[in-house]
Amino acid sequence: MTTLRIDKDWEITGEMLDYYLMAEYDMEMIQDRQDYMMFIAGLYRRAGMQKSTYPKELFDVEDKSSGESHDAEQKEDTVHTR
Repeated sequence: MTTLRIDKDWEITGEMLDYYLMAEYDMEMIQDRQDYMMFIAGLYRRAGMQKSTYPKELFDVEDKSSGESHDAEQKEDTVHTR
């Protein structure tokens, strides 16, 4: 079985190693930070990540350009690009 030691306390083995290598590759290939963040956000959404594990204040932020807050109850997902 192949093992990847990423520091003195962490080793990755088995199937997780493949996903780690894929993530590392994507991190290097996606140079634009906004593109990378959208990619990761899409992964979180598809994986059904639980917002309850993050601080509530994280999702109660104001949009500096419009002065409106982003409500957690937002009905539709939107992505705006320029």
